[in-house]
Amino acid sequence: MVRPLVCVFPRRACISVLLVLVSGVQAWAGPAKAAAEPPESVVAIGDVHNAFDDFVAILRRTGLINEQNHWAGGRRRSSRSGTSWIAAPSRARL
Repeated sequence: MVRPLVCVFPRRACISVLLVLVSGVQAWAGPAKAAAEPPESVVAIGDVHNAFDDFVAILRRTGLINEQNHWAGGRRRSSRSGTSWIAAPSRARL
């Protein structure tokens, strides 16, 4: 029995062209960017429960906000968990 001739050249050529293209794109894109720097520290605050004044006092004491309530924490991060507010007149401030 005679085996039919199988031309593998087009398949190899296609793979070679794809490899060259991928290499070119990687070279053009440049080196991978470094991962983001981790925060200096993390301040975690739980269950504010509509206590806006206490919440602001904690943020000021930890240096996350200034006297005008603007962010002053730099690369530090804050995390709040639990209930933020309950239906009350001062809920809009939180």
